[in-house]
Amino acid sequence: MSHHGAHAPAPALRREQVDLMRILAYGYERNGLPARAVVLWAALHALWPQDLRISQSLAFARLRSGKPELALALLDSLLDAGDASALTHLLRSQSLVKIGRLVEAARSMRFYVAARAEPHQRKEP
Repeated sequence: MSHHGAHAPAPALRREQVDLMRILAYGYERNGLPARAVVLWAALHALWPQDLRISQSLAFARLRSGKPELALALLDSLLDAGDASALTHLLRSQSLVKIGRLVEAARSMRFYVAARAEPHQRKEP
């Protein structure tokens, strides 16, 4: 019997499946396959765009896979959303270096150092 275009909702991922995706992505990164890690992190990011760790992991994988512009775009969106974590500043600085924007990279590195030194985190103005 046809449902005339009705589709059952996609089943939610179980915690074990999400953990497996994270582990696989990490394994790909550690074994020099960052493009494969990007696919997994991008899928997780599509499901949980507000998850800071997933976003940072996707940015890292993009950077490692030779896509610093895409990494930078994601990192800038994190800063715009209020993230002032040291890791975001560090990844942003590394992305800027790869793009050749060294003055901005140095500035981002200063924010990274300041964020590491302070108990509370600062956002770039």
